[in-house]
Order: sequence, then C-alpha cells, then structure tokens
Amino acid sequence: MKTTIGTRIRLVRTMSGRSQERFAASLGYTRRSLLNWEGGTAEPPIAILKPMRDRYNVDPVWLVMGEGETPKVPNKPRLGGVGRADR
Repeated sequence: MKTTIGTRIRLVRTMSGRSQERFAASLGYTRRSLLNWEGGTAEPPIAILKPMRDRYNVDPVWLVMGEGETPKVPNKPRLGGVGRADR
C-alpha cells in the first residue's frame, strides 16, 4: 500500500521522538502547518526537503514519492537553525 507524504512526515516525526510542535519548529514551520501536512489537508512546501534531509536523514525521493527504503531517523536531529533564507 502506497502511503501519502503526510503519512511519511508523521512517520519521520514519530521515529525522531519529537512532539508535533518541536518537529515543526525544527523545520521552521508551525504546528498548525505540520497538522495540515500530516492530515492531508495541505501539501508541504518543497522547502522542507532540505531540512528533512539535513536534520532527519530523510531521502527526498522517499519523502515525496514513497520509493526506496524507510530512513533510519536519528532520535536527536542534527543541529542547525532554520532561517527565512532556508525556506
């Protein structure tokens, strides 16, 4: 069964052990945005691909298309702030 991008984002978040608020903040977005992505009511912006890759070791192709292996998400994401330029 093919999963949605929202389901894959939720999987990464739960594997990381972070709350919705902390996970969203680590990507430079709000909890409300994350809820919309996970719930399938909104598509995440392409700008989340880089921080998802850099902080959570997520292959962008897997995240977008669901193809390939499920990532091995670290419990502690790599550090690095997300500024406006990163979005």
